[in-house]
Amino acid sequence: MESHPLTKVVVGIVGLGIVVVAVWFGRSGGNMPVEGPGDQPAADAPAENAATKTDDRPPISPEGPYPAVKLDEEKYDFSMMAVGGNGSHSFVIHNVGQAPLILTKGKTTCKCTISDVTAGEIPPGGSASIDLTWKALAANPQFEQRATIYTNDPENLVLNLAISGKITEVIEVNPQGAWTLNELAVKSESTVSGAIFSHILDSFEIDETLLSSDSFEVEVEPLPAERLKALEAKSGYLVNVSVTPDVPIGVFREKLTFKLKTPDTDPIEVLIEGRRTGPITFLAARRTLWSLRHMAINLGEFDAKQGASASLLLFVRGLEDEEFEITSVKSDPADLQVELKPDPTFQGGGRKKYELQFKVPPGRRPETRAVSRPASVEIKTNHPEAGTLRFRIKFISR
Repeated sequence: MESHPLTKVVVGIVGLGIVVVAVWFGRSGGNMPVEGPGDQPAADAPAENAATKTDDRPPISPEGPYPAVKLDEEKYDFSMMAVGGNGSHSFVIHNVGQAPLILTKGKTTCKCTISDVTAGEIPPGGSASIDLTWKALAANPQFEQRATIYTNDPENLVLNLAISGKITEVIEVNPQGAWTLNELAVKSESTVSGAIFSHILDSFEIDETLLSSDSFEVEVEPLPAERLKALEAKSGYLVNVSVTPDVPIGVFREKLTFKLKTPDTDPIEVLIEGRRTGPITFLAARRTLWSLRHMAINLGEFDAKQGASASLLLFVRGLEDEEFEITSVKSDPADLQVELKPDPTFQGGGRKKYELQFKVPPGRRPETRAVSRPASVEIKTNHPEAGTLRFRIKFISR
């Protein structure tokens, strides 16, 4: 069947740069208005007022004969698409009526860029395409946009064409964010599992895995079919990260990096986090703000000229014949002071009590060490099961 030639109208969709190329038939002399982002679709004209032309809608014959619209589809689901990619789809419209079918692009909820157009019609028995093209600028799990077309078919005055789907990164990880291990006991081992996968690529290769700590081990193997199906992925790998017994007591937060062989793909980073317990019980001393979960002390705000300090009470098991001692201290900033004081009066049935003091010395320059960049203290001890302790110190000195 012979199709009538059409002129395409480019429509840019907000957030994803969607371009609608639509046919223009009418008496506009080849010019269409540029729509603003706040424009809304106009109400459908009632059948009894069909002879009245409003906006840029095509005129409708008051007596007939009439055209009749037939669409192969009104909505297209493009499924998965990568961020930064381009997509397009053609909606085919048929005139199965007895008069020429005139189409004009209506007002839409999107910002539009209009190209040069000329007049034209679809004759009875003819067909034409309305092409939607778009660029995926950002990830969006529930993307949908619509294009409105007006007609002179009194039974179908407005056509609402829609595209939908999901915009995704080429490579993703699951779970997103940090991979967290359960709380670890002294000298215990543990493993956390995750996945690195793609909705887009039929296959990809991991060139290298890097860990920020020697206390972790990583194993990678292809994802089983059932896991691929659950993730709606085309390809991917199962990743097992094991924590060795020498991870220090306290909170750990290490970085796992995947370097891929896929061209133009940046390394993928995952945080591995958790906390190891040990033979030491930590309690906050008076007026000390302490978070056991994060192994963090908050000194609050203070005058840099005066400095500040805070203390923890340590109840230590497993050293019956010798005292608990600090063998070395490494801190950032380097001038933080740490002091350990035993309590000889304490009798705790196999436990020993100590006060561990952290001090920001007076006269330092003002500094902010908040959540994003806390001060850190690493203490090495003579305890065989608590060889290393790590703390975070938060403060604002003015």
